[in-house]
Parts: sequence; C-alpha cells; structure tokens
Amino acid sequence: MTSSARAFGLFVDGRRDGMMGVTCRGLTFSSFPGLGLEGQATPESRLVCYRLHRALGSPVRYPSWALRTYRICKRFTVESGHMLHRHPDRCRFPHGHSRTIEVVVAADALDVNGMVLDFKALKLAIGPFIQRYDHAMAIHRDDPLRPAIEAVYPESLIVYEDCDPTTEAMAAQLFDQVAQVLADGVTVLDGEIAYTIPAGQARLERLRIWETPSSWAEVGA
Repeated sequence: MTSSARAFGLFVDGRRDGMMGVTCRGLTFSSFPGLGLEGQATPESRLVCYRLHRALGSPVRYPSWALRTYRICKRFTVESGHMLHRHPDRCRFPHGHSRTIEVVVAADALDVNGMVLDFKALKLAIGPFIQRYDHAMAIHRDDPLRPAIEAVYPESLIVYEDCDPTTEAMAAQLFDQVAQVLADGVTVLDGEIAYTIPAGQARLERLRIWETPSSWAEVGA
C-alpha cells in the first residue's frame, strides 16, 4: 500500500487502516463515518472517491449515491418582443416570439420532502424575472426607435445596455438572476402559505430559451 493510500486511512485487501466501513478490494465504498457522506452524494463524497481512485491507481466502482445528480425542469412561456438594431436584415424591426423558457435545477441530494425543490416554490421565486419579458419589448439603449416607444409605452421596454437583446443575451441575464436566487435562498408567499428555498439547497444547471420550435439558446453552469 502506498503512502498516499495510507494517508486516506483505507481498508485494503481486508486490512483495516483507519477509516471504518470502506472496502478497497474491488473498490466499493459503503460509508464514510464522520464525514456525513452516508447514503447521499455530496461534493465531499465525490472528492473522497476521486482521491481514493488517484491514490490507489485502480479502477473504482462507485456506489449509486456517489455519482447521482437529481434534476428538475420548470418551463415558462412568454410572448416576448425585441429588436436587434445591429442586425443586417429584418430582425432590426420590431417583432416577437412565443418563447419557451426551460429552467433546469440540480442537487446532489433530495430534501426532507424527497424533492430537489418544490416546483411551486421555484415558480414563485423566479417567475417575476421571467414574466417581466411577457408582452414587453427588449431593445438596445442606442436603438433609434427607443425615444418613440418610451413616449408611448415606457413600461413595455426592457433596455439592454451593452448588447442587443438576442436570445443568448436574454438567457444569460435570466441565468444570472435565477442562479443568484438559488444561491441566496428565498421565502415566497402564495396567499397564506410560505414556500422556502434554502440557500444553496440546489443549483441552476442550465437555462434554455426557445425562440422558435426549431431554434434555442442556452446558458449553462
């Protein structure tokens, strides 16, 4: 057994060397007492399994929980307008799309209710960011039609400062907003019922916006 293997306190070929409940002959891992890794996937469990593999230099057969990732997807639909003032063709004119927005959230373990997140909690928490685009017009700050639209329907405008409001740019903006909500945690109300998303319970894995039935843009972690 190598010194690097001994550093992790392994049970190798039936010989116990510090860490209880870890069998390295055949390289299966049942539990890591004291690390809180029993029966669930955590960043720590992944790191330990990876380091065990590197230390022993042998193939590792991970238990199912060690590599498991849970995902949920929430879809939203908005009728969203935009203008791309740098576009050489008709996309520079006012036009809109029926956009489908897919929000994929992941976790390494389920919560006490057996969920990644409650779907309703997710909808209530991030819905306002997405619904802002419904029946709105996204434009660049330098678009020549901005003054005319502001004079008539100022509340309809979503102004992008640094780039045209392409579907890619929309996906990036929404990704950052949703990721921040999940990282910070939030409590939202539906009538008298409170829904809580604990900080860091889940993470945003990707956000995809369908511009048409055959075209989408996506931002991932």
